[in-house]
Amino acid sequence: MSRRKVGGVIKKAIEKEEKEPVKKAPKKKPSKAVVQQEQIMLNIENANTTQHIKDLCDQFEPPACKKCPNRNADRICVNAECGHNNYLELICGKCHFQKHSECKEKPELDVEEFFIKLGTFLNETKFNSSFGEQGINTEKLQEAFAQIDLYNQKLDEIELVIKKEILTYKTPEETHNSIANSITKAISEPTFENIQNELENIKSYVLFEDNNFKSNGISEKAKYLRDQVKAISEENKLLRQTINSSFIGGRSIDISDLKIEEGLSQNYRTQKKLKWSYKNGSINIQSQAKSYQQQVHLDFEIDPYKKYTLRWTVNSFNNNYHFVGLFRKDQVKTNYMYSGTSGYIFKRFYNQSPTQDCSEVVKGIDFGQSVQNGSQYEMRFSISDNILQFCTYPDYENVVSKFDYVSFDKDTEYVITFNMYNNMNISIDSLEESYFFPSY
Repeated sequence: MSRRKVGGVIKKAIEKEEKEPVKKAPKKKPSKAVVQQEQIMLNIENANTTQHIKDLCDQFEPPACKKCPNRNADRICVNAECGHNNYLELICGKCHFQKHSECKEKPELDVEEFFIKLGTFLNETKFNSSFGEQGINTEKLQEAFAQIDLYNQKLDEIELVIKKEILTYKTPEETHNSIANSITKAISEPTFENIQNELENIKSYVLFEDNNFKSNGISEKAKYLRDQVKAISEENKLLRQTINSSFIGGRSIDISDLKIEEGLSQNYRTQKKLKWSYKNGSINIQSQAKSYQQQVHLDFEIDPYKKYTLRWTVNSFNNNYHFVGLFRKDQVKTNYMYSGTSGYIFKRFYNQSPTQDCSEVVKGIDFGQSVQNGSQYEMRFSISDNILQFCTYPDYENVVSKFDYVSFDKDTEYVITFNMYNNMNISIDSLEESYFFPSY
């Protein structure tokens, strides 16, 4: 069956499922085990997860290992290096021995420890609140099928993943409940097959890294799809854009995780006099160079296939210029942003700003000539999509963009860079990554 036909079959199956009424099974008196599971679920929802899982684990008896029948399957593999099929697999001490002996991090957890940690994770991270506005636009994602027909056999794996996301996508609240159910079922019915089935379900929602659980959320799924698309030829660019636009939402980078790297100064005596600090949820940067300029950049790795939004405030301008933009990482400490190299794209903010790379007016006016103390700005950029735009914030009345003749090299590493002059003071207010830019 061709990919187009398969895509059509899935689409019809989804539409049929939406149209047909759900048949309700006749009500039956719940069994003792079901009543017990419902009580455990209630306790989980009331944040009593850890204690109740401990109570269950006191009575837990590990089943026989599927691969080594004479041994008990009393542990779970948490080593991603063992491969996707073996990750979160119920094992005995002999399984995965060679791979685990080479692992620097803890490669396995006792069954009891695994589920206690997972229950604690559920209490600390509520899927229905921490995910915010994230989600998957399944209708948009289905458009990928029409494009997949044009490509070669390398797309088979990504096609299957897309189909799975369309058919199995759960809301954050459903995700939370599904994990809680898996914990209960795995501990209450300790057969090898049952525990492994529940681990396969859990693997869809969480990752275990650095001895802790974390959400295997929208961004992780999008990254997996993105990596697969990146491996194929340039003609698949349209497919990548369709997939990225299907994942709604993003995340706000924690400002306290960002650091300022000092770079060039026109006067070597002022090289280390720049001051920066965390203040009121922002990074405050104070140039100490009188009549000289100082250049700094954010110690932050830019993913070329994601979209970013940076916002900052000019606290003290003093009728002096500052540059903001993206600079090649390998040149940022040896060249200034205006030095004539080809490694930067920036916007100059100054009362008499000359025409430069980011002065193409998209909306309103080129506001580089009207900077005032207290002015707020936003910079949007995406390396792979060749986007760099600047806006007045929060009104978005004025928007400028880089000219078409200027382009990024997606194989080059860039950093967010500021060039400040004569005792300027600015605050970096936020940095966000996402899979789409909202309209102005």
